[in-house]
Amino acid sequence: MGVGKEKVMINIQKYGNTTAATIPLCLWEWANRLTRGENLILSSLWRGLYVGQHLAEMGNGAHL
Repeated sequence: MGVGKEKVMINIQKYGNTTAATIPLCLWEWANRLTRGENLILSSLWRGLYVGQHLAEMGNGAHL
């Protein structure tokens, strides 16, 4: 995808496999680095079987 490592949110080394809480935890940790209007690709893998992905834009209503 051509995205540098500095722009990839990863937290498994800190919290382990948090399943459904992975994306909210990453957003909470990165809140001070995100700006309104930025595009985010949110992706999560569960047990190597299921992948969830979502494209979102940080908007005026975002409260992290």
